[in-house]
Amino acid sequence: FFSMDTELKAHEAGIIEPHDTVYTCLAVLPMGWSWSLWLCQEMLTGLMVEAAADCTGRPAMACGDQVLRDRHLPPKLELHRAILAPYVDNANFIAWNSEELSKIMRSFKRVLDKKGLAYRVECDDMKEMHSVGLWVDLERRTVRNTPKRTSRLHSALEQLIRQQSCSGYTLRVVIGHHCHFFMVQRSALSVLSRVWAFIEENGANVAEMPYEVIAELQVARGLVPLLVHNADRAPGELAYMSDSSGEGYALIEARVEPSEI
Repeated sequence: FFSMDTELKAHEAGIIEPHDTVYTCLAVLPMGWSWSLWLCQEMLTGLMVEAAADCTGRPAMACGDQVLRDRHLPPKLELHRAILAPYVDNANFIAWNSEELSKIMRSFKRVLDKKGLAYRVECDDMKEMHSVGLWVDLERRTVRNTPKRTSRLHSALEQLIRQQSCSGYTLRVVIGHHCHFFMVQRSALSVLSRVWAFIEENGANVAEMPYEVIAELQVARGLVPLLVHNADRAPGELAYMSDSSGEGYALIEARVEPSEI
């Protein structure tokens, strides 16, 4: 029924009786099922690479390194080499300036028109964008959490500190959001230690939070409005890896190239 033409009334057509069993049939490629999500992603990636080739005159094979891919070294933004950031059915381009962006957008539209694909342009060139709770400022080259997300997490921490008790599961939810929030400046995660033990010890039970837990939440609350990632800075020469065990805490450092990380 869901896949039928919207002008068709099933009961008027007389094709469905009250005692009939009706089976749904999706008339679209369902996202997340089998290989469909991957297929959409690969199709869009191919179209964007074709547009980059049309725009720059370079072979499509040479434009493949302009694609922003998961678990791959990110491409470098350069003049005449826009970054291609496909996401299933959303084509995102990151270009050097407005002129470069307009140029590759025109090429992309030509490719879509040639394939007979329908599309809509949801926005023109922007110097900033919001995505998955993050505020990406391309002009200042910074990444921070959105004001709405910042306000919500700050309020949640304030409430926990005020009531001084909660279940382990409640604290786990808040700290989970906290971990995502602090990814813009991962060193801030070091303020969390005793909270993990409280979560493990109490689970669904409501309990008074020890002073150490409240102190960590207070420090975390103070950091929430301050954290920002400066993408304009060059990667450091040293890489660090830390871990802990029953014998204590370990920190390993090594001098590596950014491409090795």
